[in-house]
Amino acid sequence: MGTVRDISRHTLIYTIGTFAQRAAGFLLLPLYTRFLAPADYGVLELISLTTDVICMICGLGVGATVYRFYAKYDAVRDKNAVVSTAYGVMAALFGVTVALCVLFSGQVSALVMSDRAYTGYFVVAFLSLLFNVGIEVPCLHLKATQRSVMFVSASMLKLLMQIAFNIYFIVFLKRGALGILESTLISNVVMSCLLSVMMFRDVGFSFSKEKAREMIVFGMPLILWSLGSFILTFSDRYFLKAFSDLATVGVYSLAYKFSFILTYFAVAPFQQIWEPRRFEIWKQAGGREIYLKVFRYSNLLMVSCALLIAIFSKEVVVLMADTAYHRAYTLVPVLLLSSIFQAWTSFCSFGILMEKKTREFALCAVFSTFFAILANFLLIPRWGAMGAAWATAIVFAIRFVAVYLLSQRAIFITYDWREVAVLSGLALAVWYAKSLFDAQPAVVSIAAGTVLLGSFLASVYRTSLSGDERRALAHFLRGLPS
Repeated sequence: MGTVRDISRHTLIYTIGTFAQRAAGFLLLPLYTRFLAPADYGVLELISLTTDVICMICGLGVGATVYRFYAKYDAVRDKNAVVSTAYGVMAALFGVTVALCVLFSGQVSALVMSDRAYTGYFVVAFLSLLFNVGIEVPCLHLKATQRSVMFVSASMLKLLMQIAFNIYFIVFLKRGALGILESTLISNVVMSCLLSVMMFRDVGFSFSKEKAREMIVFGMPLILWSLGSFILTFSDRYFLKAFSDLATVGVYSLAYKFSFILTYFAVAPFQQIWEPRRFEIWKQAGGREIYLKVFRYSNLLMVSCALLIAIFSKEVVVLMADTAYHRAYTLVPVLLLSSIFQAWTSFCSFGILMEKKTREFALCAVFSTFFAILANFLLIPRWGAMGAAWATAIVFAIRFVAVYLLSQRAIFITYDWREVAVLSGLALAVWYAKSLFDAQPAVVSIAAGTVLLGSFLASVYRTSLSGDERRALAHFLRGLPS
């Protein structure tokens, strides 16, 4: 239980850090939806998605390899060399790529937005991408060395800067969508300089050609995986723009932000500590048992949080967003389902990663990308944003099954899917019961949701946890700072 408690403690700390990292966009939703029209919100979304694609391609998957190779070596010198080499490779790749993107930013604007008027927007976004390297690799180092408190501190600083700059650029300078991009650039420059200096002070300056080659060979198949994930997650925005309008893209993007709450606060914090440690834990005595126990507990947390978000999504959207965005809440439950399939895919891909069969990720990426484009083409023209949401959920389910089967072939692990099915079925029943109260006044709806959620949690506590687990949970909660 010691390892599980340690993972739980770091997960809690990373929850705070992830909140700090992501909360700026969520906490500022009232500001965004009142000072930005849905079309402006759609512009920001498409620019962000474009830079994400570029990031996935030019990084050659190096960032995703840091944990795997950091765990490979025992000597501190070799571990430090992995981090420093990853930084050097990514800085060089991103430097060249960003220079080319800035040079051809007008053409990119015409291609993505069908209008060169957004050229300046893309230039600012590309420059932010360059300085993001100085944030990503140092943060990977902090997580690999389990310095969760330091990670939280850096995230809090970035949060405060972004909130301050966003308010200044949007409210006072009236810079609109461009102001958001400018605020992000300034925050990235400051944080990149600060975190890079801290990281190199710890790991020193070194570059290993051998390690660089290993990481690139291991990471290159992950480019297709990342691109496939992007297409599955974000290609629907381009289809919505083509078959609808930017306002629909903006509403759909808002719904996605609410579904991402599950990722930010239940999945990502857990992955921050789990992904760096799972390879080492597996090699320990009893590693398989720990792995399955962590899977079980993470599902209890994830499904419970998904239900919480789904139950109160309408009330939160109505409270925080302008009326033009209110219909976004109907999309949230379906998109939450997609987030759950993504989380299962990440957890159950362990066999592929452990056996270094990353080419199978590329195979799954090609397979699922085909279905993503097909589903978007079939569902979005007819059902719009709801069609996009269901296309996403269906394709993520298909990809999960493919990754699961390939990973099981590499390392067979006996997951308890019966328990997962019972838990998920109960959550769906509770969500449906709450939806019957959505047409009622907010007070009645919130009260009904609270009672139903409390009943669900009580049922999970009594039936899904053993007596020893309940006592361990109580002991862990008593140990938290009050």
